[in-house]
Amino acid sequence: MPAETNKALVAEWFEALGKGDGRPMLKAMAPDIKWTISGRSSWSGTFQGLDDLRQNHLGPMFALFGGTYTNTAKELIAEGNNVVVRCRARGTTTGGVSYDNDYCWILRLDGGQLVEVIEYVDTLGVEQDLGAKPG
Repeated sequence: MPAETNKALVAEWFEALGKGDGRPMLKAMAPDIKWTISGRSSWSGTFQGLDDLRQNHLGPMFALFGGTYTNTAKELIAEGNNVVVRCRARGTTTGGVSYDNDYCWILRLDGGQLVEVIEYVDTLGVEQDLGAKPG
């Protein structure tokens, strides 16, 4: 798909994420998605496949949020199958801690499906706000 088409898809996903709705992005994830979180924290690592991602990252992370989690795109840059998103996530944990962190995601799409994410984030900030990853 052309870069502008991929950029438009990602913009739609982030429009929903900015309102606290992750379903469009989740629906677009390929079963064999690869998601890598940079850094050396307990939250860092690579998740291979949608089941691994849900069980070992998304599930534990979203269980810590007590209300709406949003992630708003600030900038999108597209080239070929890649879309780079500079974004800001916000939420409140079940313990009442405010979460506010900046991200840069490199998304790779194939035929409209999300096949890979490389996530750059302040992992120290993640651990300070969310604590060490459970498990």
